[in-house]
Amino acid sequence: MERAVAPGLNAEPPPLLTILYTVGLRGALGALPRLFTLIQAQRSHAPGITLTLDLGETCLPGDPLCDATAGRALLVAMDAMGYDAFYLDRADPLYGDAETLGKLRNTVVTPILTDSQSILLTKRTPAGHSVTVRVVGEHGGESSIESGALFTIHLRRGTGEIKATGQSERPDVFVSDRLEVEGEIMVGRIELRERSEADAGYTVRHERIALPAGLRPDPSISGVIEFVASEARYAARKRP
Repeated sequence: MERAVAPGLNAEPPPLLTILYTVGLRGALGALPRLFTLIQAQRSHAPGITLTLDLGETCLPGDPLCDATAGRALLVAMDAMGYDAFYLDRADPLYGDAETLGKLRNTVVTPILTDSQSILLTKRTPAGHSVTVRVVGEHGGESSIESGALFTIHLRRGTGEIKATGQSERPDVFVSDRLEVEGEIMVGRIELRERSEADAGYTVRHERIALPAGLRPDPSISGVIEFVASEARYAARKRP
């Protein structure tokens, strides 16, 4: 007679870290209420530590909304969506505008880092423990050892492989993606899992989740974008 296996006995361990990220929203202010609904659903099903990041290119020169607000419109609205960090590299118009970037940093709660910077984020696990995570721009450093962070997340613009490396207790995750799929708005989801004791290290599970057209918009974010859009229209009227 075969021995029955208890449910979940050989189940895969839960992720140590889940990263939700967006990139290249390019002025899509009206999509944010549905995007927030999708992000919230993904957060609610993510055990362990969850980070929500934007990899940049939220605005492009020539877009009326972006031009009227000097590239700030989407980030101001996204600040209400619970992001852990906004990343800007040299391709973002705000990168070279120190004055506007300084005003934005004084307006939003979400930390903003550039490709030469790093930040430390303290996250709480479901068990109530505090965990420090280091988020690093492309040229912001290589090692998490000196910062004491449990994880280091390296952000880079491009289409490179998403991977994890490092010692068993201090993994480094490299995130480099554009989510360019025929103009669809998508959310990237990365799960970092520890390998078996016999095979030290980490595996990364990566997927892209398209934003469903019929997804119910979040009313609180709808109110935020109405305010941002009205401010952008006012700013556009004042421009010479």
